Amino acid sequence: MTSAALQFYARLQTRRMIRGPAWLLMKNGSYAPVRLFDISESGVCVIAQVNLRQNLDCQLMTSVLLVPPTPTVLRQSVEVIYNVYSYKDGGFRTGLSFNAIDKNVVEEIRQYVNLAKPASY
Repeated sequence: MTSAALQFYARLQTRRMIRGPAWLLMKNGSYAPVRLFDISESGVCVIAQVNLRQNLDCQLMTSVLLVPPTPTVLRQSVEVIYNVYSYKDGGFRTGLSFNAIDKNVVEEIRQYVNLAKPASY
């Protein structure tokens, strides 16, 4: 699948808001702190303070509560797909595509994304 086709497909998947801290581990060993924004089976969007270049490969590290009661530790190889500055979010909205992900983690993400949303009052 070409990169353009992958980007189009990734944005078609159902995404769900998720918040929390995370870190990107670069190949040179440096870390970049980021904030989680939303997640889908194919990737995650984060808010970064630095402008990461497209096609950059790195590791996403975080712990999130996808399926209670146990948090899921994510340490996944990801690729930067897009990076757009957002004044509202105070940083760069950075789309990360999972390079290789365990099928059990994909299932937990699927369950999280498809959870019924609570009724609003």
